[in-house]
Amino acid sequence: MAPTARRKERGGTPCPQGDFPDALSRRPRLSRAHNAGVADILVVDDNPKDCDLLAEALRREGHAVRCLPNGRDALAVMVNHPPDLVLTDVYMPGMDGVTFLEIVRAYLRFVDLPVVAITAYPESLAVTRLRELGVRDVVSKDARFLFKTLAAVRAALP
Repeated sequence: MAPTARRKERGGTPCPQGDFPDALSRRPRLSRAHNAGVADILVVDDNPKDCDLLAEALRREGHAVRCLPNGRDALAVMVNHPPDLVLTDVYMPGMDGVTFLEIVRAYLRFVDLPVVAITAYPESLAVTRLRELGVRDVVSKDARFLFKTLAAVRAALP
């Protein structure tokens, strides 16, 4: 039986963007990095400069960081390597941040996963939807972008 059929049979929601393994529906284990006092952070952003800037700053704070260009790639990685926190851009080609988070929140494993959204358009309807989906913070890409993002990450981690 296909994973989508099993999810429907159990009353779950099929994934609108493709069929991701049932591993997403299990509760997460804390990563080894988290156990050592360091968070494993997944940055999902299609802009390589922003990704590099965030990754360098977060690594200086002592975190393990992985960067991916879109939500589809992030979901594929999260199956086997669940992060402690996700930083996601709102507008990306392929799968945007809203669709990505809707899929993530559909699985029990990631219901409480801390997510911080980053966007150049903080007043958009997409940001309203992200807040409904439980993002911890929305950071606008402006002159204080890096400072505000690091503060949001510190606040979102336990």
